[in-house]
Amino acid sequence: MKDLPKSPPELPAIDPERRRLLLGASALPLAAGAGLSLAPTRARAALKTSARIVIAGSGLAGVAAANRLARELDGAKITIVDRKEIHNYQPGYTLVATGVWPVEKVSDRNADLIPPGVEWVREMVAEFDAEKNAVVTDGGRRIEYDFLIVATGLHMDFGLIEGMDVAAIGRNGLASVYPSPQAAQATWQAMDTFRQKGGKALMTLPATPLKCAGAPLKMT
Repeated sequence: MKDLPKSPPELPAIDPERRRLLLGASALPLAAGAGLSLAPTRARAALKTSARIVIAGSGLAGVAAANRLARELDGAKITIVDRKEIHNYQPGYTLVATGVWPVEKVSDRNADLIPPGVEWVREMVAEFDAEKNAVVTDGGRRIEYDFLIVATGLHMDFGLIEGMDVAAIGRNGLASVYPSPQAAQATWQAMDTFRQKGGKALMTLPATPLKCAGAPLKMT
């Protein structure tokens, strides 16, 4: 089996249901208790405010928050800080790993998802200066805010698992949906081979909290 590719060669049109989620149609009220609580109704007029809002991270939470705030607030300065150009829809990884979705369906362009009027700083947050309400990027840019949404996600340290090699996913029976869309695709290739040949499958679920704990259960 070939090594995992670094990124998909082409990106298809955005799936309508995923776009609806990313654009915040089902997002919960944000900044509750801080003067920016938003009712879920679409009928009311946008709240007028000059608040400076910084969102650290352009994953599902960050992009959905940006879209919801851009729609519900009038006059706010909204900034997303994240270098990632590609948006990976991680809830879809298990569907790729079970052959339900093609791998291309879980990857979109952040440029197509971040709403007009939201400033996109293509750098990473290197420092949170909470005492002075500011973030500092790895490029040295200092961005002040009135409200901060931290949506950076989790860092998965596979090196803490003895013998684990992310590059080996899809080979010798090793499977995991967590690292990337390509890992999910390689997992499906391994699962499909297992489905045809049979054998013994071992599914793991640690006793500690983990990201998307339902994934091992769904794969089982």
